[in-house]
Amino acid sequence: MHRPFAEIRRSAFEFVEDIERLSTAGEIMDAMGCVLNRHGIEHYLFTFIPTPTSTFKDVTAASRLPDGLEEVYAEKGYVHDDPGFRHAQTTVRPFRWFRDSPYDPEREPRAAEVVQLCRDFALVEGIVVPVVSHARRAGQVWFGGATLDLPDSELPALHLMAIYAFDRILKLHGPPAQHQAA
Repeated sequence: MHRPFAEIRRSAFEFVEDIERLSTAGEIMDAMGCVLNRHGIEHYLFTFIPTPTSTFKDVTAASRLPDGLEEVYAEKGYVHDDPGFRHAQTTVRPFRWFRDSPYDPEREPRAAEVVQLCRDFALVEGIVVPVVSHARRAGQVWFGGATLDLPDSELPALHLMAIYAFDRILKLHGPPAQHQAA
């Protein structure tokens, strides 16, 4: 096993062991960054899967996206056009956002705009980890960067980190008000 990849597995377990002592979403995001940045993962986002009336703000639980991306994404109303959100509803396994989230640019020009917007912000590759929360809502954790250096065999480490981090953020801060079940 290649040493840097063995490191992410070990780091993922250490992250899971330490996450209970963290008391804010910011601390959780910082701790994830310490593990992820070494593998080209510079940005990450915790969201719920949108309902038909959701906005991007409604579904976002925590974010470390590039400056300006969230604003453009929200302003354009892309939350219902993002192929990653759609594909996350069809699997429980991590997947590559650009490669595994099918869309037809001819029939879905707004999906193509989402992909191009991410590329404009130097997000060349992304990995999506579907999660289910204690709030009984499906969600996802999106990881991305300009040079993602993580083979598919290491995706279970991201999966583990995503599940625990998503759960901890929701336990600390609760889901956004719009997501609380009636």
